[in-house]
Amino acid sequence: SGSRLFWELVDPGLAEAADLDFNEYDGSGSYMTYLSSEPEAIADNLARIQAIYAEVNQHGIREDELAQAQNKVASRVVLRSERPTGRLSSLGGNWIYREEYRSVEDDLATLRGITSRDVRELLDVYPLGATTTVAVNAKKTEDSVATGQFFGLKAGQLSFAGSPIPGNKLFLVVLDHVLENMWYAA
Repeated sequence: SGSRLFWELVDPGLAEAADLDFNEYDGSGSYMTYLSSEPEAIADNLARIQAIYAEVNQHGIREDELAQAQNKVASRVVLRSERPTGRLSSLGGNWIYREEYRSVEDDLATLRGITSRDVRELLDVYPLGATTTVAVNAKKTEDSVATGQFFGLKAGQLSFAGSPIPGNKLFLVVLDHVLENMWYAA
């Protein structure tokens, strides 16, 4: 809660959930957007997400947003360090990748040292934006799979229920009985 995605999509009831996360894989990483909403709202919600990302890419983040994010992450770092598994995972990861010991205080100092200029530099190199979409629809029917009732792809443009979905360069649809009446796009 507290993110632009939350206030634009979840708080007004346009989506059940909307989150941006990342994975910092070894030597590379990825942003991941998670969206859960009604199928009828997916195209509009994806357009809203793209508008938020375009705004952040162009103007960066505000100082109050950075402070809020730092506080949330600092709480997570401290709480995780209070459990043996959390602290040992952090110690092991730092040793494997950096060959250094980092205390909780070191991690918090690094976190507090991040500036909005650092975020701007990151966005200049790695801007936010959807390039891959994975969707799961629990309302699977033989007709929808055979006729493409839900999805369309023409000349590289993905559409859902006849409405274009912006920002997609690659698209994978997985239809299965996963969760009843739920829609997920990331």
